[in-house]
Amino acid sequence: FEIWMKARAKNPVNDANLHGDRYFVEEPWYPHYTLDLINQCDLVVNMDSSTIKESTILEKPMLNFNVKKVKRVYDFLFDCDHCVDLDSNSDDQAIDSSIELLLNTDYKKSYRDAKEKYLWMGNASKTILNHFNIGV
Repeated sequence: FEIWMKARAKNPVNDANLHGDRYFVEEPWYPHYTLDLINQCDLVVNMDSSTIKESTILEKPMLNFNVKKVKRVYDFLFDCDHCVDLDSNSDDQAIDSSIELLLNTDYKKSYRDAKEKYLWMGNASKTILNHFNIGV
């Protein structure tokens, strides 16, 4: 496997030793790299980012390190089966076993349930046009 690291321009990782095999800095706001990178990966490693939403929509399991000591955006998604939410001080064994679990479990039901319960999966464009009585 390869480790790909993505940071935001406002929070770059200056230590090259922490860049992994490939390092991306997201400078433009749109289109952003996150969706492309999630699409290409097998597992998302996260630190309490709202990327949990994109990870769920794109059906990629997530290993999250709980580093924020405040309520997180989309906190309810971190409780889904397809996300292992570890303390930031977790040991190597906990991390390794979590990665093994996430890569070897079928989470189709977890993704489907999360999308149906928490994320709107309709056709937004059609709904907006219908609201203004512009048929499509």
